[in-house]
Amino acid sequence: MRQEILPLLAIRYLPEEGCFFKGEDPWRLACTTPGLLQIQVAGRQAWPDGIERASWDCYQCNLDIVLTSSAPRAEVEAHFRCVPEQLAYFEPASVPKAVAGPCPAMAVLRQRVAMLWADQCALLKRPALSAGTIIAARLTLRRLLGTLTDPDAQAAAAELDALTDATPAPLLLAWAERNAPGKGEVQVADGPAEVDAAPQLDGKAIDSSLRADDPGGAQKVLKVGQEKIDRLMT
Repeated sequence: MRQEILPLLAIRYLPEEGCFFKGEDPWRLACTTPGLLQIQVAGRQAWPDGIERASWDCYQCNLDIVLTSSAPRAEVEAHFRCVPEQLAYFEPASVPKAVAGPCPAMAVLRQRVAMLWADQCALLKRPALSAGTIIAARLTLRRLLGTLTDPDAQAAAAELDALTDATPAPLLLAWAERNAPGKGEVQVADGPAEVDAAPQLDGKAIDSSLRADDPGGAQKVLKVGQEKIDRLMT
């Protein structure tokens, strides 16, 4: 087990009461904070109840937002550059974080992305696809890459962005197969799966080496000539 130093930045964001009239969306701004780890929201003042709701101005922002981020402070300040006076920053000491190995949630995410990627490849193999279907498949592939943060996914996203909407299906398919994420994690069979287990009868495996005319065999097979079958069918 190894340890990583996890940078931590806590921010308290108090939007102006009239921010909605300036076209600001404080909740979206907070939720898109770089390196967002946690977010908590409450009311600066108690929310009205009962008869007080009649005089409550729903167009006044009453949010008190507290969040934590693992991004550098300069990057967070750039994100909130339009409302710097509405934020307070707290920088506790860096917290050592024990890392035992790959994140299980990320492994599940990559497996799911690989499955959806394979679905798009199967779609692009269909004949006579419309232009709209090809564009939709390309958009889906781009969004799947957006869920991954590794350098290979970012490089693949840059390559995909360089392709135009007029890219034909075979070319897009070739690119998708070459840049498929999670290779080896998910395998899609091209044909029916092979069954390795021996057939069973009443819970007991049947020896396939037994012949039909073997006295030790459990089953008998009646052989009928093809001419008799033809006469029966006519």
